Order: sequence, then structure tokens, then C-alpha cells
Amino acid sequence: FIIESKLPVGHKVSLFKEAKSFPAWSSVSNGDTKTLPDWKKDVRGFAIKIMNVPGEKLVESKKNCGNHDFILMNTKYFVSRKVKDFHRILKVVTVPYRPGTFFPKLFAVLSSLPILARAGKAKIKCRHPFEIFYFSTVPYRFGDETKAVKYAVLPSEKNILEYTDITNPDFLRANMVSTLLKHEIFYDFFIQFQTEAEKKPIEDPTVVWDSPLIKVATIRIPIQIFDTPEQNDFGDNLSFNAWHALPEHRPIGNFNRARKKIYQEMYTFRHLHNNLED
Repeated sequence: FIIESKLPVGHKVSLFKEAKSFPAWSSVSNGDTKTLPDWKKDVRGFAIKIMNVPGEKLVESKKNCGNHDFILMNTKYFVSRKVKDFHRILKVVTVPYRPGTFFPKLFAVLSSLPILARAGKAKIKCRHPFEIFYFSTVPYRFGDETKAVKYAVLPSEKNILEYTDITNPDFLRANMVSTLLKHEIFYDFFIQFQTEAEKKPIEDPTVVWDSPLIKVATIRIPIQIFDTPEQNDFGDNLSFNAWHALPEHRPIGNFNRARKKIYQEMYTFRHLHNNLED
């Protein structure tokens, strides 16, 4: 994760205060709760864990962990305005049908049609994970309380991608494996300022911000062999949390406040299930 060398003074904030290169791990994911073949539409995710970042972080139990995480997805907006509305539709999608649940599920669906419509649009087909744009969808502080940004990650036009057999249900992974055997991959990392509070609200992540993208860093993924049992186990056990962040980049908005507890519970459960220390 390589910070730009000639940022304007107003953009040299905390993590981005000086030209520097940090080691980092990245994770590419699909969003569905069930494993689907890669030719199906799905929400695509991209997470970055920057290592060796000095300074205390916001997660109380891991203030000195050294990590700074970014979590992004393939859509510019989040599907729901409020956490409680998103929770209602999650129960419809994830809770198995049981006698007596039909009418509550039906009511939840009928009262959540706009959310379902946005969720449907967020699902995409893709040929390669390295050709997609990714966005934070939710805002973050940038320095003090007067500034907020969203993040975006766009692949470089110079990237050379390899494509494999699309009849393989795991062809997205195969495409990444083939590509990284031969080529480095580069992404540009951008911030996008909140320029008009009324038109770009903090508390409504369904609103797309149209302010300019400002490049502040480059992500370089080197040539490598990552599809090994050891590396796959390592990837499964990586935990990401938007609150693994410096205070100047504090997550803000109702969904980020909910994320703080939810992400911690999720990776604590996974580490317990995998017999790892949290």
C-alpha cells in the first residue's frame, strides 16, 4: 500500500501524512451466504489489511495491533438506509423456513421492496475480480470532525489479466491464480470528500456521492502463488474490521456504528470455530 508522494497539504492526514510504503494483505470475496458458481450474480468484496501502521487504533481490545483495515464492495451505495431495515431483510434471507414463519417473512419482504431492489442491482456478474471497481459505500472521518470521505479502489488500465475456462464454477479464483503467476496487479486508491452535507448525507448510505475522486495511494499486488492450502487457511482466518483504524479515519454513520460490534463478534466466532486465539 504505497502512499502518493506529492499530496496537497490538506490530504496529508494520518495514514496519508507522508510518502511511505506499507506491507498489506488483500482479500477478494463473494457476498452470498451460500457458495455459488462464479457465473452467478453476486456482490463482490475487496478488503485491505495494511500492516505496521503506527498509532493507537479505535478497537479497544486491539489498540496497538498495527493494522489499518479498509472494507469495500462493488457498488457505490449500500442497500439500506437504516440498520433495523437491513436486519429485517437479513432475517428473511438467512433464517431457514419453519412453520409459522411464512407470514412474517412475507410481511418483511413486502415492506422491504426498495431494499431488495437495490440489493438485486448490487449483484453483478464478472469475468475477473481484478477488473472490478470497489467502493466503501459508507463514510469515514478524514482528520477532524469537519471532513468526511468515502473510499474507492479502481484497477489500473495497465493491468494484464489472464482468463481461464468459464465453465469452471471457481473460474474467478482460477483467473486470479493464472494472472498472479505472470503479472503484478495495480489498483489506485481514492478518497471522495463530502462536499455538500444535504446532498451527501452521512446517515444515508443509499445516496451516491458525486464529488471528484482524489488518488492518495497505489495498491501493488506482486507476482505470487497464493492458492496453496497454507495460504488458503491464512486467508480464511484473516479478520477485517473497519474499526481497525486510526482515530483520524474513524468510521462514521449508523451502519459503521453497528459494524463495530458485528464484525468483532463475527471474527471472534470464526476464530473460536477454527481453534485460534482471537
